[in-house]
Amino acid sequence: MKIVIVILLFLNTLSADTINFAGDMMFGRRYYCTGANSYHSNNQTLEDSLCYMPEDMCDGFGELGIIPNCGNEILLNGVIGYLTQDPDVLNVGNLEAVITEDTSTPHPGYDDCKIVFHSCPSIIEPALAPVFDFLNLGNNHVLDYMETGIINTQELLGQNNISFGGAGLNDTTACGPSMIYHNGIPIAFLGSSDINGEDSGDGCEPSLTAGPESPGLCGLTEENISSQISDVLTISDSLLIIYQMHTGYEYSFEPERETISSFEDEYYNPFYTEPSERSIAMAHHTIDEGASIVIQHHPHVLQGLEFYNGKLIAHSLGNFVFDQNFPETFPSMILNAEYDETGFFGYQIIPIYLHYYLPQIATGNLANYILDFMAMKSRKLNTYIKVDRENHIGEVVFDAPYFSYSTDVEVNFQPDSIVQLISDPIQLNKLHHVVNLQSNDEFMFRVGRETIWMGDFDFNPEIDDCVNRNTYYWDLHSSEVTDTVSYNGTFSIKMIRDSEDGDNALVDNYYCFPLSGGAGEITVRGFIKTENAEDAMIGVRFYSSRCSGTIETKYTEPVNGTNPWTEYHRNLTVPEDAKYIDVRMVSFPPDTGQSIVYFDNVGIIQWEEWHEGNTEILYPNDYYYYQVRSSLDSVNITLNELSYFASDIDLSHNYLLFDTTNVGDYSSQLLTITNSGNTELIVHSVYTDSSVFQPADTNFTIGINNSFTLEIFFNPTTGGFVLDTLYISSNDNDESFITVPLSGFGYQPPAVDISVDYSIDWNLVGLPLGVEDATYNILFPEAIEGTLYRFDNEYISALFLTVGEGYWLRFTEEGSTIINGFSINELNMNLTEGWNLFSGLSEDVSIFAVVDPDSIIVPETLFGFNEGYVETDILVPGNGYWVRAFEEGEITLTSGALAKTSPRDFSIKGKANSLTVNGMDLYFGIEMSARERLSYSLPPKPPVGAFDVRFKDGWKLVNDFGEVEVMSTSETLTISYDIKVEAGEQMNWILTSENGEAYTLEGLDEITIPSAERFILERNPEIPRTFSLHQNYPNPFNPITTLRYDLPEQAQVILTIYDLLGRKVFQLVNTTQKAGFKSVRWDATDSFGKPVSAGVYLYQIQAGEFVQTRKMVLLK
Repeated sequence: MKIVIVILLFLNTLSADTINFAGDMMFGRRYYCTGANSYHSNNQTLEDSLCYMPEDMCDGFGELGIIPNCGNEILLNGVIGYLTQDPDVLNVGNLEAVITEDTSTPHPGYDDCKIVFHSCPSIIEPALAPVFDFLNLGNNHVLDYMETGIINTQELLGQNNISFGGAGLNDTTACGPSMIYHNGIPIAFLGSSDINGEDSGDGCEPSLTAGPESPGLCGLTEENISSQISDVLTISDSLLIIYQMHTGYEYSFEPERETISSFEDEYYNPFYTEPSERSIAMAHHTIDEGASIVIQHHPHVLQGLEFYNGKLIAHSLGNFVFDQNFPETFPSMILNAEYDETGFFGYQIIPIYLHYYLPQIATGNLANYILDFMAMKSRKLNTYIKVDRENHIGEVVFDAPYFSYSTDVEVNFQPDSIVQLISDPIQLNKLHHVVNLQSNDEFMFRVGRETIWMGDFDFNPEIDDCVNRNTYYWDLHSSEVTDTVSYNGTFSIKMIRDSEDGDNALVDNYYCFPLSGGAGEITVRGFIKTENAEDAMIGVRFYSSRCSGTIETKYTEPVNGTNPWTEYHRNLTVPEDAKYIDVRMVSFPPDTGQSIVYFDNVGIIQWEEWHEGNTEILYPNDYYYYQVRSSLDSVNITLNELSYFASDIDLSHNYLLFDTTNVGDYSSQLLTITNSGNTELIVHSVYTDSSVFQPADTNFTIGINNSFTLEIFFNPTTGGFVLDTLYISSNDNDESFITVPLSGFGYQPPAVDISVDYSIDWNLVGLPLGVEDATYNILFPEAIEGTLYRFDNEYISALFLTVGEGYWLRFTEEGSTIINGFSINELNMNLTEGWNLFSGLSEDVSIFAVVDPDSIIVPETLFGFNEGYVETDILVPGNGYWVRAFEEGEITLTSGALAKTSPRDFSIKGKANSLTVNGMDLYFGIEMSARERLSYSLPPKPPVGAFDVRFKDGWKLVNDFGEVEVMSTSETLTISYDIKVEAGEQMNWILTSENGEAYTLEGLDEITIPSAERFILERNPEIPRTFSLHQNYPNPFNPITTLRYDLPEQAQVILTIYDLLGRKVFQLVNTTQKAGFKSVRWDATDSFGKPVSAGVYLYQIQAGEFVQTRKMVLLK
């Protein structure tokens, strides 16, 4: 066959010579109707109306899709900035649908085939013409509308100055070259396809191969390839030849080293790990015949790149604009190739992701997953890709990674079987590529890749509101992606359930994933953060076919209650018949209240086989985890890795000299560490030989060309010169271990004595001086042993006192102690949000003299302790104090400092009602903003044995209802009250003890009553308006609880306890009672006086015709 037809397109441009290659494109079907399906019996009816978009077009085919809702312009919005940033760059794609309005001539087999689709002419001007210079037409959809489709497509492209090739009205035009002259360099585009319809044994489609007088594509044969290239070289022997092939098997990820039957259904091959050997052989033959580069299409998924005889073969670029809803077809790429008159020489991969069918530049972890995938697939073809993880670009290189790293790791194990122990999955550093694992101990290892690439939920490019959201990677159901909380990155899944909800919350994959490569074992994993959770879990469901034929579902252990971010995982064996998986996140309604569960970094690790130690691993690779097993409790291994990148550490100082510093005080110096290398600098450890010099940070990571400022503290314990060394260990290739000399002078001021008084029982104490030995029983020899407690969200036992910290300490009798040491004249303190227990300096300091630059201290919240909490504004040496902060921040205490702020009158005495219990004031009857109310909060409760009174949750002020909590060792309480705010017409302020005794508070008075742990203060009518049975208090309880009920009139009252089977446990009341507010206690015993078992009980009141039942929970 002699090729004589040449299509020419001249481009006059001036700058660098580069081509962008993109994958498969079509602009029909689901872009118009979300439920469109080429197998649908009425598919042709939809095809006929597509370009005219009548109102009822999508009836029976879902909702209106992207093009009717948003227009054609939106389709390439996510990538047009990259593709058109340089007008001199050529853009090339594979158009896998004819462009026509005329759908009157579908191919003869469409009734059986159904896979017939087209794009409308309206796509060209807004989307294709501004971007593409050449479109390949040689594919198996070129005859979907027979000769009419080809003619219309070629005419429309030509009218818009878009070159094309690979198909035509006969074999001469189909196999002929299309020429573009770019900056004086002639470029020939050739194409062919071996997806050929009837002539390949497919009785559904017509023969797709063009003949002398029949339209179609150029057949992919060695004879045609040789003839095409030989003929085009007659035009010029110095041109570039770009050869595009439509070949391989759909949904196949790697070139196969065996032949696969060409009779397989081309639309359903997600488990072929590779296309046929023919694809590789044809590409090699094309290069041998003189092609400059080979670009293959058709599999719809990414495949590796291959260097062959110094030239590049791209086996598949995946989909670029396509409406397939299989998640494995969403990742894509742009291949950027530089060239000159000698050929192509520089190649980059730009990762792409089809988000809601729209191509977007991939970012973050998603981009790196795509690039790592391409690096692994290409490595299997003896080709190397270097992944720039910061800029998210892959570069095709000629060499393997060459910077070596070794890391020693101690691996601990969890039980796996009687004789084997297995480690948790251990994450690899993806700046490197693991080569092998070595150890003198007995062990085996395996490596695994992450198969869930959107598990961090951080890829959320901005998409116009007109776009349908029904093809998101995750099916969120009733949950949401939130940026308020995350384990790392920006986003996480937020799942809310209320106790009254009838079912669990679920987030799962929108469409199931094929288990590629014959996966035998996987690990489901992820991070979960919970608030009042009920059975929060991450799981995987196995299917025998795509999202149907459920085999089983397995979850991680359920998470309940409130927990910080924690990683959970479960190792699983894949069921024998499982071919697809679906990742699932679930949580269930709590027993009470609301549950909030967050999920982040969720994934599935697909493991390779177990290997003996020192087995070499193919690299570069896409392995993100490794796991170790052994019969030992732990093993020490060496992780050997290679990388394309090296870090380089630079320091701002070669040594550090500190200012003269008082013993017991501290000063600091700053050391700036800069990363001047081309990869992240990982500082593994920073330390010194002694505790006199201490770094503020001991490990951190520094980005490329970034710096980190490290603060080092000097805290001399004796007078005189002090010398030390700062050691910095990092992944710097040349200087992995560097040292910085440190020196400073400690000044020993004269010692002073301070007398500290203490009371019998509990005291708040602090360290008023710098001392050599801060052991509590040296400083306070009369203290009760083992009673020193500090506070860090809870009380923690301590042995030593630290300057600036506050402590609880208990004594058998009052007294004083003399502490000898060196004066503390200034302290910088870091306060956390909420309550802080701290102490002051060596002299009195006013709270108004404290330097508080960010105003973080809540006014009126400085509390000392003297048989109970006492408000104060002076910090006395040797005493401890509580203070509350609005937020985290720093304050400074300085000796002799003048007041920085003026005292403000926050008192509400005379404005609110007061209730004084054994000298401690509480307030009620007025409202206040949440921020102002913080000034009326109380510190955490003191240890058992101390006196304390407060409203529930630590408040001194409530409005019209409050639960009063009392800690007291006395038998009676003296309560005085002053009512300034009346309860209201026919209303009273009522104080009810837990034994049911009610006290009406009116005017100004004082009462002495039996001590109790709880009281209810509330505003109640003088006589109840309705019958009512209230929730018991406390609930849950052990073993005593109070049951309250209201009687608006005299009635015969029966109050009975039942178990859940309806059996009577105890009858508390059976008598006639007058109107009023009533209460009675139950001590968790039955009618015989025997304690009942823990569990849920019912209590029911019958008062006249009124009947009401409630539940209560007894804990043991």
